[in-house]
Amino acid sequence: MKAIDWPRKPELCEDACIKHFREWSKVLASVVSSAKGEMAVMHKLQVFCYEDARVTKIFSKLVQLLYQLDVVTENAIIYWNTKGALAKGKALFISQIQPFIKWLAEAEEEDEPEQA
Repeated sequence: MKAIDWPRKPELCEDACIKHFREWSKVLASVVSSAKGEMAVMHKLQVFCYEDARVTKIFSKLVQLLYQLDVVTENAIIYWNTKGALAKGKALFISQIQPFIKWLAEAEEEDEPEQA
């Protein structure tokens, strides 16, 4: 992430981040082969978004993208939300990701078969 020459304007950073995440998702997914690796990705993303104000507001969007690209699993995201988040920007990022967490919970409820 640090090796990338990011645009100076915040509105351009969002598109650049998404582009780079998409480009590198297969490499990330091939390297991340365990729950510990997924948490490392979540922590790196949290620190990256905390340290660069241009991307702080898109943390949740980037987590969703990593989920869609099969880099991190639902379990990793939920674990990060409940007890795995780092202190850096924790309250901000936890509140930012709540709509996605709610969506994950609702999707999980829909997947469960009804008991008769």
